Amino acid sequence: MAQLALAEAGARLGAAFLPDGLSFLGIQLSGAQIGSAVGGLAGGAIDAALAGPVAETGRLSGLTIMESREGAGIPRVFGRMRVGGQVIWATHLKERKSERSANGKGGPTIAEYSYSISFAVAICEGKITGVDRIWANGEPLSLAHVTSRLYRGSSDQLADPLIVATEGDAPAYRGLAYMVFEDFPLDEFGARLPQLSFEVTRPVRGSSEGLESVVRSVNFIPASGEFVYSPELVRRIEYPGWEAPLNQHAATGEVDVIRALDQLQAELPLIENINLTLGWFGDDLRAGRCSVMPGVETRDQINLPDDWRAGGVGRDGALLISHDEAGRPNYGGTPDDCELRDRRADCRKSVCPRGLADRDCGHGRSGRARCR
Repeated sequence: MAQLALAEAGARLGAAFLPDGLSFLGIQLSGAQIGSAVGGLAGGAIDAALAGPVAETGRLSGLTIMESREGAGIPRVFGRMRVGGQVIWATHLKERKSERSANGKGGPTIAEYSYSISFAVAICEGKITGVDRIWANGEPLSLAHVTSRLYRGSSDQLADPLIVATEGDAPAYRGLAYMVFEDFPLDEFGARLPQLSFEVTRPVRGSSEGLESVVRSVNFIPASGEFVYSPELVRRIEYPGWEAPLNQHAATGEVDVIRALDQLQAELPLIENINLTLGWFGDDLRAGRCSVMPGVETRDQINLPDDWRAGGVGRDGALLISHDEAGRPNYGGTPDDCELRDRRADCRKSVCPRGLADRDCGHGRSGRARCR
């Protein structure tokens, strides 16, 4: 503000005291120009002195973390249960600083700080089959953009590489199920570590052999849903710049079929065969006049990376499934051919159940899923 005011005052004083201006290096300068330049320099110096060169926001002097008590009890889980965690290891805060100008050119600079931390949380006594959901401060936490590793509490699990790299030596916490979060962002939680809770599944093992030692084959459902068996993320384009995932609903960030196969392999490790169940549709209740064909949930839909195709027909030639009063389909569509032709129905322990064969899927592409 002082820069503008003094520049205007200098222009008027220069015009009054130097009506003929000055000549400098062959350039004629008016008194108003000279006065405006001098006043602007003086005003800019005053503004900088009053505002200060840097304004800082969001910097912390310390960190408040969730409770971590020595001698705390370790939960024992049977079946499915939601349990809280105990922090068993954490690094120092990692601080990131970014600067921006508040009012454009010549304005004060604002330094903004963001924080992250790496830590490990003990969940329960192992061995568990997995963690289905996680809550942070009571709200569901998605792991899609979080680097994390789950240790199921086996008797031969290895120490986490991040803990070893940080501490130099670290226990493997064998017999304890725990989860490591790497470079976890804290800005969303008020620059503090959130209170985490976990939905854990652990099979009840009695003295006799359970189903996990008997079952060798299963029927794989849900059988309906246009992309329920796709190992790749499929997105629906609502309008340019906005997409919605069609087959990703797990908090872990995996697509649905990959998550389902992970859970299947964890709970029934001796599975050898999967029978993929498919849903096609009839157009008449009279068997003699009924035609069985693939069905779609909607005609007008654009998907990436490829659109739906089943039974040799595309979306326009398939049966349109009936809808309710709200316009929602009453049933899921027939699974896409591409995801079925490429999938091996084989869950042997020596073969990844998520493998894909190198065969054309009808969309002009082929793929191979990685075994983990």
